Amino acid sequence: MKAQVIEIEWHERNKSIFSVDISKEGLVATGGQDGRVSLWRVAAGDGAIASHRGGPAVGGKWGKRQRLMAAAAASAKQVTFVEALEGHAAAVSVVRFDPARSHRLASGADDGYAILWEYDSAQGKWRLEATLHEHNDMIMDMAWSVDGRHLATASVDNTVAVWDMSESSRPRRVASLREHTNYVQGVAWDPLGKYLCSLGADRTLRMYEWTRGGRRLVPCGCVSTHAFEKREEPDEAEDGIGAAGRDQTVATKSKPAPALRWFAGQGILHFFRRLAWSPDGQVLACPASLAYATDNSSSEKRDMAKVLKSRCHAVHVFARRHLHMPWGHLDGHGEPVIAVRFCPRRYHPVPAVEGVTTGEAFPPRTDRLVVAVATQTQVFLYDTQHSHPIARCAGLHLAYLTDMAWAPDASYLLVASLDGYLSKIRFDRENELGTELETADVEVMPDSAISSS
Repeated sequence: MKAQVIEIEWHERNKSIFSVDISKEGLVATGGQDGRVSLWRVAAGDGAIASHRGGPAVGGKWGKRQRLMAAAAASAKQVTFVEALEGHAAAVSVVRFDPARSHRLASGADDGYAILWEYDSAQGKWRLEATLHEHNDMIMDMAWSVDGRHLATASVDNTVAVWDMSESSRPRRVASLREHTNYVQGVAWDPLGKYLCSLGADRTLRMYEWTRGGRRLVPCGCVSTHAFEKREEPDEAEDGIGAAGRDQTVATKSKPAPALRWFAGQGILHFFRRLAWSPDGQVLACPASLAYATDNSSSEKRDMAKVLKSRCHAVHVFARRHLHMPWGHLDGHGEPVIAVRFCPRRYHPVPAVEGVTTGEAFPPRTDRLVVAVATQTQVFLYDTQHSHPIARCAGLHLAYLTDMAWAPDASYLLVASLDGYLSKIRFDRENELGTELETADVEVMPDSAISSS
C-alpha cells in the first residue's frame, strides 16, 4: 500500500474539495468550494515512483527537493481533466454517480439546490438535465438507491428529501422526512431496497422503510441513547443479553438510568457524517459515533464519571437484523470519524494468526469485506474479521478530510480534503487487500431471509 497527494489544481485557486465519487467506468467527479463539479480520469498506476526512479540525478543521488519535485510532477501526469460542470451558485458539498446508470450524476450545493447531470453521447459532453429544489439551506449529503430510481438529499434545514428519478428530465419529490431536530449530515440507501437511513447533528440515527407496494416511506426506527446503570447482579432471566447477542446494561427499578449518547453532537467541528451500507446490505456503518469502555465482567458497581471519561470516537456497526442497537464498534479514535466507505469487492477470509485477536466488531460472515474509515486527519482500513485497523494513513493533508471514494476495481482509494487536494492510496501488490471472491463463490441470501430482516 502506498499513498501520495496528487498536487494539481483540482478546483479554481485550490479551493476546498468537499466531495469525491467514482463511477463504475472509473470517471472521477469532485465538488468544490468554487461551485463547480469537475470530472477527471485518474490512472491506477504509480507514475510518481516510476518517474522518480528513472529520472536524472545530480551527482548520482537525489536530493530531498528533487525527489519531492519529481513526485509532484509525475503525480500530475496520472490525472486527465475531462470537463467542468457549471450550474451551481454556491459551493458544491456532495457529488454522487447513479450506481445503475453511470451516465447520470447528482450534485448538491450550499444554496439548497441539487442538480442532475447527464452525459449526452451525441454531443460528447455532460449537460444539466434537471434542477431539484426542496431544501432552504445547504445540502450536506445525498445517496442513490441501488436501482437508480430514487435519490435522497440531506440538508441542514433538518430534513431529508426523497426524489423519484425515473424520468431524468422530470424528477418528482415523493417524500420530505422531517423527524430530525438538527442538521442532517449523512444519508444512505440500503442496497436491498428496504431501508433509508439518515444521521444528524441531533445525535440520532433514523431509519425509514417503504410501505407495502413501495408507495411511501415511513419511520421504522431511531437510535440515539442507551441506558447506563451502576452494575448490579441481574436475575437469570434478565442477564443483559439482547436479541443481537450483545452485552447490555440493565436498568434498575428504583430510578431511571442515565442515558449515554451513541453519537457525537455539534461540537465535533466537522460538517459530514457520511454513513454507508456494505455492498450486500447486511451491515450499516455509522461515523461520528461514541464508544464507552465498560467492564461487564466485574460485579463491582461502575462509576458513571469513569465511563464518561473512557469515551472515545468510533464507528458503530449495525447488523441488518438488529438495527435497534450497534452490534460492535470500531473504536479508539482520538478524533471524530466523518466518513465510511466499503470496498466494492469481496475477499476470501484470511487464516487466523496465533496470538492475534479477531474481535467481534462485525457480525459473522462467510466472506471478508474491507472498509475505509476517515477521521478528520487520518484514514484507517478495517476488515470484517478484525476489530482493529489493518492499515493507517496519516499526515497526507494540511486540513481536515471530507470524503472518500473507491475505484471500481479496488486498486486505489481517493481521499478529499479541505486543503484543495486529493490523495490516492494505492494497492499495487497482487492480492494486497486479499484474494478476491469469484461471483460464483459469493453466498447469496435467500429471499425469505431478506424479507424477515
